[in-house]
Amino acid sequence: KLGRAPYYDPTQRGRAAFRQSVLHDMPDPVRPLPDRAADVGRLRRVTGEVVHRALQVNLLPGIVDHNELLDRLRAFAWQIGVTDESGENLVVRQARDLLDRYANSELRREIDAAVEVFREVPFVYHRGERTIHGVIDVLYRDKRGKWHVLDYKTARVSWQTALESAKQYTLQVGIYARAVEAQTGQAPAAALYYIHPGRRVRVSADDWARAVERLEDDIRAALQDD
Repeated sequence: KLGRAPYYDPTQRGRAAFRQSVLHDMPDPVRPLPDRAADVGRLRRVTGEVVHRALQVNLLPGIVDHNELLDRLRAFAWQIGVTDESGENLVVRQARDLLDRYANSELRREIDAAVEVFREVPFVYHRGERTIHGVIDVLYRDKRGKWHVLDYKTARVSWQTALESAKQYTLQVGIYARAVEAQTGQAPAAALYYIHPGRRVRVSADDWARAVERLEDDIRAALQDD
């Protein structure tokens, strides 16, 4: 019967439809184009990550064919999220230049001359009640029998500011070094390689040893701050 049909107030019905259109049916907002400077900064970060991935597998000019190298770098860029052709070309070109510089560096020659070289080395380090997991970028033993720990850094620093930046990684490198020492019986030499300026920064054993010794105190202080 008509008497059982639901009744709608036209005014209220209209308001409900309007709310629906505003909240749910509107097209996506038109967003401004990304800031050019910010986009360049993003691409530079991606370039550092692409180079890092290449170094992890020792993908260097002269080791692989030129075209294969470019294809692999392009694939890395795409995986990270650079899909437009102009951005991709920029990342690949800059990554190739950074890899060229590393390939001609003293550090690369030192690693090539090593007796043993291990890349992407997982480890577990126990210190007191702490169990720390990590991955060492490069672990190698030179002809004199000395072990070396190397960690790649993608931070966008200059040649001058790399030294200051390295201080924040002293504990990280110290954990790596202690993990290697636990397995080899030898405290290794430790260093960071900053990809963008192409600079190796050595971390002294005294510095990383002090950082590791302060680990528990630093953790307690952080928990107290919370």
